[in-house]
Amino acid sequence: MHILTLAFGWAELLEALGWMLLSIVKFVVTPSLALAAGVPPLRVFAICTTGAAVGIAALYPLSRRLFAWRTERRIRKGLPVFTTSRRRVVHIKQRWGLWGIVAFSGAISVPIAVLLGAKYFGRSRWIIPALMLSFTLWAAVLTYVSWRIIPSP
Repeated sequence: MHILTLAFGWAELLEALGWMLLSIVKFVVTPSLALAAGVPPLRVFAICTTGAAVGIAALYPLSRRLFAWRTERRIRKGLPVFTTSRRRVVHIKQRWGLWGIVAFSGAISVPIAVLLGAKYFGRSRWIIPALMLSFTLWAAVLTYVSWRIIPSP
């Protein structure tokens, strides 16, 4: 923590944490909002990438546990595990695969991308690195496009 405060003051550190939390929830709009608020482009990229990585690291294990608990509960209650809505999602998964989810991850937000990745590709050792790479690329593209469109304050 001390090293971070040398590069940032407390106000900047708290602001960066706020932007990171926003990037976890609403990833696609965070670069534009941060640039409009006067945050430098490289810092926006670093904040969005770090926020997404923290979100992936925190939400992935929780998502796995959530789905295991839900399946166990449905079995215990005698409810069908494979429902009509799950059939549709499985069809999308089979058609687009891991790389489809990874490609659209920035548009569908960190929590939803992690939930889908954990549910349908949880056994793949590539899901976490693929999501992190995808959000890094999305952050770079969104930051660049926003930087070109939004005038500097």
